[in-house]
Amino acid sequence: MVLVGSFVACSSSVAPSDSGVDAGSSTDAATDSTPVDSATIDTGTIEGGVGDAGRCGVTGTYDLETYFCGTVDITASWKAVIPTETITITDAVTGGCRADFKYSSSTCSETEAVEFSAALGQVTASYKGIDSCMPTSCTFAPGDAPCVIGDRKGDRAVTITSVQGGLNRLVIETDDPGICRTAGKPRITLVQR
Repeated sequence: MVLVGSFVACSSSVAPSDSGVDAGSSTDAATDSTPVDSATIDTGTIEGGVGDAGRCGVTGTYDLETYFCGTVDITASWKAVIPTETITITDAVTGGCRADFKYSSSTCSETEAVEFSAALGQVTASYKGIDSCMPTSCTFAPGDAPCVIGDRKGDRAVTITSVQGGLNRLVIETDDPGICRTAGKPRITLVQR
């Protein structure tokens, strides 16, 4: 999202004259303590998703709440194989969001990072690939492909929506079938701790 222009902000006193704030009709903005109802701030251009300029806006630690393939809820079967999935979302260095996924079971632990161009909406997800496998080439279940450093790397289009309901939730949906294959689009819901 890119915002360009001027915005009106409330103020309890006049801002200094060199602050870039148009404080209205005050005679000496640096010393006048006359209350001002509003001020116009020229922001220039702000880039990024939700939140401050270039910031993610949905940072925090999340857990997997649900996993759907189309309309089929596979959460229980997913958690039977991978009981712990922790997602830590931070500000990406390049703007947008970085999500560090950690999948853990008694037989395997793997981590991977995904960067999103913005926090919400239809965005590009840049999968950085698996960056850790413990132990090397581990599997979560018999017949599972072994964990391989660099696997799953690439860009994908995803849609991220925010759902409120006592806790912050993010819903991430993609056209990439992944484990869903032909059962429908994968859709996961993450709940913030």
